[in-house]
Amino acid sequence: MRWLKFYLIACGLLGHLALVALWLKEPALVYEARQKLQRELIARGYLPTPPLSDSSIAAVQQQIAEVFLPWQPHPTDVIPQGIWLNGQVIADLATAVSQLKNGDLLQIGPGLYQQAVTITADDVTIEGLGHVVFEKATTDNKGIFVIRGQRNILKNIECHGISVRDGNGACVRFEGKDLRLEHVYFHNSQTGLLETSTDGGTVTVSDSRFSQLGFGGQAHGIYINSADLIFERSLMLASKDTGHGIKSRGAITKIQQSILATLGSNDSRLVDISNGGFLQITDSILQEGPNSENFQLIGIGLEQLKHSASRVVLERNLVIVDRENSAQLLKTVNNTVKTEIRSNVFIGPLLSDAPDNIRFDDREDAGIVQAPALPLTTAICGSATQPLPNCPLVKTPLQ
Repeated sequence: MRWLKFYLIACGLLGHLALVALWLKEPALVYEARQKLQRELIARGYLPTPPLSDSSIAAVQQQIAEVFLPWQPHPTDVIPQGIWLNGQVIADLATAVSQLKNGDLLQIGPGLYQQAVTITADDVTIEGLGHVVFEKATTDNKGIFVIRGQRNILKNIECHGISVRDGNGACVRFEGKDLRLEHVYFHNSQTGLLETSTDGGTVTVSDSRFSQLGFGGQAHGIYINSADLIFERSLMLASKDTGHGIKSRGAITKIQQSILATLGSNDSRLVDISNGGFLQITDSILQEGPNSENFQLIGIGLEQLKHSASRVVLERNLVIVDRENSAQLLKTVNNTVKTEIRSNVFIGPLLSDAPDNIRFDDREDAGIVQAPALPLTTAICGSATQPLPNCPLVKTPLQ
């Protein structure tokens, strides 16, 4: 037995020395293995998801307040109180929803609403007039808006505080085909938008803000099961509890003129295209903060490639890494994923072998504002004298 004891001690010592050597040579591989093991143990219930502490949540909220102006509803000349269906006053929201038919316009006056809404009709527009806030209520253990119709539009709505026992409570649970979200503000819930259709068509998110969403590594800012996703002129901020900002299994994902930022939160990837497909990110800002649980900013095909001809195009983006250790721009499942990475500006310790980009060691080297601030770019908001309409409101000047 004595020789066995010495043998185990020697193996342990050699194993640790090998691990140290690997860490010195390939720190990213060791970090990735540790993160993968941790996520697997969390998924199997052996480890709890490490949530942000109350002080950390407050710190992230303070960062958001420092960097971004408050979200504001669209202004309207006349803000009528109450509920309007096709221009007619309805007694209450539940009555109006029960009467919805294809092509209807449902307008909701300003106020706080704690009741869930299920939409089964097609071509319906739901519009908030003034500051309209939905919170806390859910239906079918899914979310506060459950949308099952086709070609529906939700606009000028704020939603927060949505949770269910399964851990994926959503501001919008989409089970139909073709959806458009315009100027919505979804925050501090388990999920912002959760699409679960087998044929979701196209989901378009425009001029919107998603903030502090995610739960247990299984809920995300946006989750897409089958639809193509267009995310334009919008913000995805501080996803939390190892959730991704955008997680999509659809064939096409396009992100343009937008900001995806970790700030001080403990998110996972900014973008995860789980089953491959076409990913295009253009004219946007991507920022990874010091507390991110994943050193990869973007993943594609890491849960099995199901879409043929997977391809990634990253062009004219500003990518900022604020973590002490190196971060990997793009993680692909194998070499069959084609990549076009050009005309970007990389700031910080970013691992990428793409040659046609500009690189700076850190923010100081690049001559931009210090963390957590984010510089706007003319691609996102136009010029200072000719700003684009509905651009994300950031408190730093145009660069």
